[in-house]
Amino acid sequence: MENNIIKPIVYIESSVISYLASQPSRDIVIAGRQAISHDWWVNQRHRFDLRISALVEEEISRGDSLGSYVHRFVHPKNYGEITMIKDPIVDEVRRHRQEHAKENENDLNLIIESLRKRERDSKRKLLNPGPKPRLDKTGS
Repeated sequence: MENNIIKPIVYIESSVISYLASQPSRDIVIAGRQAISHDWWVNQRHRFDLRISALVEEEISRGDSLGSYVHRFVHPKNYGEITMIKDPIVDEVRRHRQEHAKENENDLNLIIESLRKRERDSKRKLLNPGPKPRLDKTGS
């Protein structure tokens, strides 16, 4: 009889992947995070259904010189334990962003101005939370 235990899902954040893939740090805090990440990866990951979001996958793939190594480290084709989640909302936002950029010749100033114009012309009420309230110091 097959064991059909459903494992809890854990979304792996990009910093965890970086800690796993990077050289040991001399910074004591970072070294501690690296050690904890490595220990969890070796001893605990098998208990979970590991996932990374499309945003994390994008972030780690465009990283520094470590990025390409990190990308291979977690790529689902190479490491079947991690599933990348395809997010249709993220895909739609990216599609609109690309279309908008193309309409404005990929010029950041034109893009910003067109967004500001769209906001001015909108009939929707826009929220402006204003400045954050200052916290007064309390005497001790």
